[in-house]
Amino acid sequence: MNGTICLDEIRPWVLEKYEQTCRPAMSARGFCGTQEDDLAQMGEPVIPLWDLEIDGRVVRPAVPIAIRLRKDGDLFFAENDSLAVYASGASREEAIEDFRQTAAFFVREFHSLGPDQVMGRGSRLREQFLKVFP
Repeated sequence: MNGTICLDEIRPWVLEKYEQTCRPAMSARGFCGTQEDDLAQMGEPVIPLWDLEIDGRVVRPAVPIAIRLRKDGDLFFAENDSLAVYASGASREEAIEDFRQTAAFFVREFHSLGPDQVMGRGSRLREQFLKVFP
């Protein structure tokens, strides 16, 4: 299966972990970092990230963050191209936790920097993070 995860394989796990949030089911449209048609063609599951814990407090993004989950060899990868957040782990849970920690790091950093302290792609990423995490 060339390193991808079969949707039927992951569906029970996604439902168990994320349906408990009591939020209505959504398509990938409206998530930060998705182009639904591209994801559907790739067959990669998209898992919503509804909040992050940053410095002991829960922070909710303006829109859910789409985490694209895939497996390559023995590692799982959790990714969001729009925010340039890429994480990995030995299990789905580890990859998602690594993603959460990496995203929280970027939110803290970009909020602490002024617009004149970031250049080029970093400036664009800062704008994107501040839009998603105002």
